Amino acid sequence: MTSYSRNLILSSLPKGELDLLSPSMQRTRIKAHDILVEPGERIKDVFFPLSCMISLVTLLDDGVTIESATIGNEGMSGLSIFHGLDVSSARAIVQMEGETYKLSTGDFREILSQTPVLSQALGRYADALISMLAQSGACNGLHSVEQRFARWLLTIRDRVGQDEFTITQEFLGQMLGSYRPTVTLAAGTLQRAGFITYHHGHVRILDRPSLEEVACECYGIIRALYSRTYHFPD
Repeated sequence: MTSYSRNLILSSLPKGELDLLSPSMQRTRIKAHDILVEPGERIKDVFFPLSCMISLVTLLDDGVTIESATIGNEGMSGLSIFHGLDVSSARAIVQMEGETYKLSTGDFREILSQTPVLSQALGRYADALISMLAQSGACNGLHSVEQRFARWLLTIRDRVGQDEFTITQEFLGQMLGSYRPTVTLAAGTLQRAGFITYHHGHVRILDRPSLEEVACECYGIIRALYSRTYHFPD
């Protein structure tokens, strides 16, 4: 498996377009909690995740942060550039450490005019991401922390392709827009039920079907949405 095949947008491209992209792309590792861009800042680089996950986060006046979208190996961070904008409307923060391809917005713009298949793939991804943003907004307003926590764990599992990963309660609280004690209670409930184990930031999903039953319907809706564009393995 080539590294390009680990990102679903890049894996959809013909060899000629990948040959145009390759000289400008840098394979790099980004760390959890790294901030890639803040609201109102110019987007300097775009990222095609391979094994990392990036969150688009909304900042509220009272200091609370809440995740609006998750970007993994199905997508690209910096999509505003594709739409002709160069300023971010949200904070892009690394949710899970891992590898990504990075290229400058200048190179990306130049190459985009020569890569029609990439443009089509990004258009489909943009449609899916907009729908995900709308669904996430409804989810954050209507569903419990426990439901959203279960959805979020399943979303990570889909992106990284494994049942074990590391995430702190503090960061979970930021992503869910909840205080740490609330997240602790939700994690404890799922652990006592035997659906997960959670210890010192290390999560292991033990019973995915039961976790899906706990999660709100938004998980299934968003998964189906992306499955119409990409194939997510079971």
